[in-house]
Amino acid sequence: MKLVWWVLILTILIQVVPFGHSHTNPAVTKEPDWDSSDSSTRAAAIHKRSEARSEARSEARCSSCERTSNGRVQRSASARRAFQKTAPCPPTGMTTGARPGYVVDHIKALKRGGEDSPSNMQWQSVDEARAKDRLERTRRDIGT
Repeated sequence: MKLVWWVLILTILIQVVPFGHSHTNPAVTKEPDWDSSDSSTRAAAIHKRSEARSEARSEARCSSCERTSNGRVQRSASARRAFQKTAPCPPTGMTTGARPGYVVDHIKALKRGGEDSPSNMQWQSVDEARAKDRLERTRRDIGT
């Protein structure tokens, strides 16, 4: 027990007593040159990349799709019904009735230019759909 106390006291002393070189920040000698060619070149490169990303997003976005009042792509109820009739539900194998735990998902997202047709739809579990939606919202690589 005495050993534990000595280790505890030694640990506290190590934290309190300064050791080695001075731990202060160096003095500021001059203001950085914010308008230097190096910083303006970097800023221009960042701006150019930002514009390229923005342009790629607008090109990838479906411009001919009808939109709802809140800006989302309008989905076709008839295309969804056609998919549901042709693709059996994964757990039950039925083409009619409720499909608990499953949703209809667009393979290529509508906001990425995917078609709202049965050929671009698949069944997905609710958890898989949430994960895919999260990925699509945060993904930077627009082209895939």
